[in-house]
Amino acid sequence: MRILIDTNIIIEREDNHILSEGFQQLQRAISDVGAKVVVHPLSKEEICKDPDKDRQKISLSKINTYSVVEQPPTPIADEVFYKIVGPDKRNNDFVDNSLLYCIVKDAVDFLITEDKQIHVKAQRIGIRDRVFSISECFDYLEALSIKGSEKISIPLKETPTYNLDFNDTFFDSLKNDYSGFETWWKKISTEGRKALVYLDHENKIRSLLITKIETESIGNNPELPAKRRLKICTLKVVQYGSKVGELFLKIAFDIAWKNGVEEVYLTHFPEAEDFLIPLIE
Repeated sequence: MRILIDTNIIIEREDNHILSEGFQQLQRAISDVGAKVVVHPLSKEEICKDPDKDRQKISLSKINTYSVVEQPPTPIADEVFYKIVGPDKRNNDFVDNSLLYCIVKDAVDFLITEDKQIHVKAQRIGIRDRVFSISECFDYLEALSIKGSEKISIPLKETPTYNLDFNDTFFDSLKNDYSGFETWWKKISTEGRKALVYLDHENKIRSLLITKIETESIGNNPELPAKRRLKICTLKVVQYGSKVGELFLKIAFDIAWKNGVEEVYLTHFPEAEDFLIPLIE
């Protein structure tokens, strides 16, 4: 796995300030999974423009410890790419777009940056799941740290839904995509329903699983007869492509087996296609 780091990440690591706890955790996570950190040639050029000569000297002495992306792909002639991200108004725009283009062309697996504008562009291009902030990358790499027992060493917490902050931005996509979600959330909260959540080191919600055992019939085309089923009501994982989603599904199936459930019912709240998965011994 090759991870491209933005200049702002390098500067945070290489200057004389004390490293943030989050970045120290990220460094350990990168080492644990055996990932390779690489830099873009343009990053060195950016550092050379630093007016603080002492800091520039320190940064340049450290950047050479990283491998460089050789002959990185350039977006200059890609008209489709620029129609999406917009023109290079400043030199910084060209650098940012060049970093993103490494993801587009699969020159690297992921990009780490704290630049919010880069994240916005990544969303437009459709590669947001491969462009991480420091905390997002830490969460993703931690989820990949699978020990011999195949267990994932991430902290999960079961809590009543009313204890979760519904104003957290984690819920924005659910509110926007599914009409009636807020009403449904209030309903299950007053019922005392519980959720399984994964909270990151900043206590932010990163993943959520809500299940319910039902016995009534489902669907209407055709209607499926009443049967004991486990319904996955809500499943959202921020770390797209990570092992956290697999872990949550495994937990759901474990719940089904322990409760003698014959089928797992995955629904897209409150409307859309539903998936029925029979459990076969």
